[in-house]
Amino acid sequence: MFNREFVSAFALSILSAGITFASPGFVPPSPGVIGNNLEAFTRIELTEPAPPDGLVVTITSDEPLRLLVAASNNEAGSRTLTLKVPARHAQTDDFYLQALGGPGTATYTVSAPGYQTVKGTIKIARSAALIGGPSKALVFRTTAGTPRPILAYTAVLDDAGNVLDEQPVAGGLTVKVDIGTSDSKVGVISASPLIIKGGEISAMTEFKPVGSGKAILTPSVPSGFQAAAKPIEITVNLPGIALTGSINLGKNLEVLGNVLLGENAPPGGLDVTLTSEDPKKLILSMNQDEVGSETITLHIPAGEGKATYYIQALADSGTVNYTAVAKGYHTVPSPITLAPSGVMVVFAPYGPPDEGEYLSPMPRPNERTFFTSLSEHKPLWLTIWSVYLDPNTHRGADITAQRLRPGLSLKVDLSNTNPAVAKVPSSVTLTSKTLCGFAEFQPLHPGETVLSVNTPPDFVTPSNATSVKATVAD
Repeated sequence: MFNREFVSAFALSILSAGITFASPGFVPPSPGVIGNNLEAFTRIELTEPAPPDGLVVTITSDEPLRLLVAASNNEAGSRTLTLKVPARHAQTDDFYLQALGGPGTATYTVSAPGYQTVKGTIKIARSAALIGGPSKALVFRTTAGTPRPILAYTAVLDDAGNVLDEQPVAGGLTVKVDIGTSDSKVGVISASPLIIKGGEISAMTEFKPVGSGKAILTPSVPSGFQAAAKPIEITVNLPGIALTGSINLGKNLEVLGNVLLGENAPPGGLDVTLTSEDPKKLILSMNQDEVGSETITLHIPAGEGKATYYIQALADSGTVNYTAVAKGYHTVPSPITLAPSGVMVVFAPYGPPDEGEYLSPMPRPNERTFFTSLSEHKPLWLTIWSVYLDPNTHRGADITAQRLRPGLSLKVDLSNTNPAVAKVPSSVTLTSKTLCGFAEFQPLHPGETVLSVNTPPDFVTPSNATSVKATVAD
């Protein structure tokens, strides 16, 4: 495409040297390259500003069968074009040169009353109608439910057949590009042929995936154009399904799970079936307070991409996979690591031990004593948490707290070393409806007492946070 300023280096050197022309004229236009059946814009520079009445400049093709001129990009060119240069202006408006005659050269003449004429030369090169995917990629991937844009565009080529520049179709012409696919079972073109109108450089359609596999898209070769260098290669994969996985889950406990679609559900929605590979150890539920089963089916409405469910453990060791199956989607098994469970007691404002205590390779002493006084006259609470435990250290923490699974009711007995100092209930019952249980602490007399939980059957005694010391002052 021509340089927009369209001033030759030779002319610039003359002007910069301070050389003046004997009579007004035009700066010699720089040579340019235009693809056959394409166009490029340019303008003409005057050697001095136009006179007070303005100047009428005439551009005439010397070879009208090979080169035409036009005032706008979308109009059919003609042999001659006149442009009015306003007073004191030193250049014409943009106009368009349209190459029509096949490879070679063509010239045009620029003239005006009282001005020296000048000739311009263009090279007419080969052109091509090309296609490309997103960002004009020739190789890309997509998923079965995700259409991708396909672009047809025109360009001028160099002598080796490489793209030199993109150029629009010459005004008055249209270019039809038909796009074929090698495998309609993988995908189809939504609209073909594509029509690129005069003055335009491209047209757009879509590749609509149908199934997984590989498809090659090849454009037709319009008359007057060269064959495209390369087709488009598209690989269509099934979209994936991601599940909550690679987590620890305590025996008789439950966690929330999420299913995420690689692309949103199609019209009509999508049924996703989740299945445990070992229902004696791991079961699944659609609702938080519902006893799980080996298989559940979730319906994801059209246009949505996620759903929730619940994972429940029946064993305290090993790894169990579960999978998701949905029409048109691909998934891999998601592992759940089973762990022993325990019960902790803490002063409610403190919460369970932090994750550092759980992750540390060595035990960290942390008595977590709390203090109160008889004069405060406010209720105090202990919280009892169900947690999964590290299989080796038997430590738990805030990050290991998990809700009791449905179908169970867990009675946790509390011990109090000094009932004269404080009163606490003898037991607290945990259910799946709450994340933790509460026990009211009522101070009675100054002194110290230690409050602890007794490990329920089928649970393991944690190595931390099984007791808490309370100090009561006046």
